[in-house]
Amino acid sequence: ILSFKRYQIFFLIIFASFLFKLLLLGFNLQYDTSADLIYKIFEQQKFNQYKLYSYIALAFSKVFDNYEYFLILLNIILGSIVIGLIFLILSEISASVGTIYLTTLFTLLYVPLNLIEILIRVDTLFFFLLTLSIYFGIRYMNNQKKTNIIYFCSAIFLLCICRESTLYLLPLFLTFTIFGSEKKILSSLLLIGVTLLTSSYLSNLN
Repeated sequence: ILSFKRYQIFFLIIFASFLFKLLLLGFNLQYDTSADLIYKIFEQQKFNQYKLYSYIALAFSKVFDNYEYFLILLNIILGSIVIGLIFLILSEISASVGTIYLTTLFTLLYVPLNLIEILIRVDTLFFFLLTLSIYFGIRYMNNQKKTNIIYFCSAIFLLCICRESTLYLLPLFLTFTIFGSEKKILSSLLLIGVTLLTSSYLSNLN
């Protein structure tokens, strides 16, 4: 699949996924208020281990009166992008055309992934960042440009801020990158830098 055509299909998949998810919900974005969690974030300024999502929720509350509605809308948009990223990942690893489209379709039709998007929880954001990290990691393995490793490290950093337990996976990412990369020194230094930066950032927040 040519790169230009691939990204055309990518955006088409996102659009189709977004429409499908809205149709599945009957265009009625009902939500679980998660009142206790929201109260702790907004009233008591307690940010739990899912700090990135907490900050996003706080920012939305400052901009929108009905911020829960827009958080659910954000979840649906991120969930739609995940479906597109699945397509890009399979394309990057040169899967067969049938495998690419069937896997993308089955992921879209997987009901639990769709239902979890109507919950004001970190899961959709985490799954989006995890999928994005995998995509940029594979892309860097295929094309070891400096921009690709920067994208990869940025996604990993956001993933760790999203869910702090991801820090324990960084050695795995480091090993994967070192053995799969020709630019081993650059990759190692950048990922070690991400580890130290993330640890320092989270320690200061705590």
